[in-house]
Amino acid sequence: QYTQELSDRVSVFFGKLNLLDGTPASYARGLRLNSFWNVAMQSNLSRSYLLPSTLGAGVTVRDEVEPVFNFFLLDTHYIPMTSGFSTLFSNGMVAYGEYRWRTNWFDLPGHSAVGFLYSSAKRTALDTNPYLLLQLALEGESFPTRDSAWTLTYRFDQVLSTHADDPKRNWTLNSDLGLTDGNPNPIRWFANVSLVGNGPIRGRENDTVGIGYYHLGASNLPILTLHQFGAENGVEVFYNAAVTPWFHVTPDLQILDPSQQRTEPALLFGIRGRLSF
Repeated sequence: QYTQELSDRVSVFFGKLNLLDGTPASYARGLRLNSFWNVAMQSNLSRSYLLPSTLGAGVTVRDEVEPVFNFFLLDTHYIPMTSGFSTLFSNGMVAYGEYRWRTNWFDLPGHSAVGFLYSSAKRTALDTNPYLLLQLALEGESFPTRDSAWTLTYRFDQVLSTHADDPKRNWTLNSDLGLTDGNPNPIRWFANVSLVGNGPIRGRENDTVGIGYYHLGASNLPILTLHQFGAENGVEVFYNAAVTPWFHVTPDLQILDPSQQRTEPALLFGIRGRLSF
């Protein structure tokens, strides 16, 4: 990725873009490896056509050091393992813009952001689920295609309390919401909400703890209702323990109620270690 400053407030960029780590969530407090595991808690799933790795270009406008407007013009192919430009814009494009402003609710710092995505790629409603697409193709079913899609998003972060001696030690409420056309996007709407803060244990100020909930509302396309896809819900809790400045351990618990209605709810526990050197 190449970035060029045009002024103190404006920069342009192009190349193979990392749109997952390149647009971090407000709660991340550094690497995503220190926070939630579930992708539904790390990003807005209604922006399913905003690929994490693709060719593109864009512009960023800043107010002091904080970005207030981002615009991306992107290819529609997922290419983390390929190089070259042979497929560039061969199936339309994705345009995404987001305007972000500071808030001061409860006399504490926060942000709100409104975004809009438009895609001109030709897709079916199941392009984001290759397994189901293959299964239905083997059954001889046809898939109507659409050559446009849109998504409207809103997200915010708001500090609820902060330590008098260190403003970076705080508890923050975060939420990310999205509404789509529902066809071809199989997700009609999406919402997550989380509360993240520093560890409550005395002497463990560098620890981070978080709890979050997400809801995924499937669109009412006949192909989805026929195969019993409906709403999905999930709850996640993590505790990131800073054993040393270079060694972090994160136990994580998730309770998941899948979109596939004939699949039983699941309890998932994991633990992750990270070494920094």
